Amino acid sequence: MSTLPASHVVDANKLDGADAIVELFEIALRPSGRLFLKPDNAVTWQGNTYEAIGMKLDGVSSSADDDKSRPRLQIANPEGYFSPFIRTGAVDQAIVTRIRVLRADLEADNSTCQKQSWTISRVVSLNKQYAIFELRDSLDGQFYILPARMFIPPQFPAVKLS
Repeated sequence: MSTLPASHVVDANKLDGADAIVELFEIALRPSGRLFLKPDNAVTWQGNTYEAIGMKLDGVSSSADDDKSRPRLQIANPEGYFSPFIRTGAVDQAIVTRIRVLRADLEADNSTCQKQSWTISRVVSLNKQYAIFELRDSLDGQFYILPARMFIPPQFPAVKLS
C-alpha cells in the first residue's frame, strides 16, 4: 500500500477554501449524554470536540407540498461501539442535530452556523460495521411538540388576566 506525499495532502486541503461547508453532528441521548461527531477528521468548535467517525446522512429534502422527509443516518459501528447505546434505549427518541459551518467560521471559532434537527424514530439496521437510523422531523409523529403562543395584554387588549 502506498502513502500520499505530504505535499499532496497540503494541496488537497487548499482546495477546501474558506467558503467550504463543514458538517458537524450532535446527538442528544436519552435520558442524558451527548455525542459530538464529524464525518472525517476531529475538530474542536465552540468548546466541544467533534470526534471523527465515518457517517453519512441521506434523504434530506424539502417539499413545497410540506411532505416530511425521513432521512437516514448511517454511522460506523466499529466492533459494536454504538450497540450498547441502542441496546439500553439511549438512542430512542434521541435528537440528532446537523450543524453546518463555513470553514472560516470553524477555524475562527465563530458561532455562525445553520442547524437542523431530527428525532431518531427507529433503528433500521445494526451490525458490527455500521448502524442505520431513520430520522423524523420533530413535528412528524405522535409525540410532536408544537410551540404555543401566549395571548396577553397589551398586544391583545380583549384578554384579561384575572
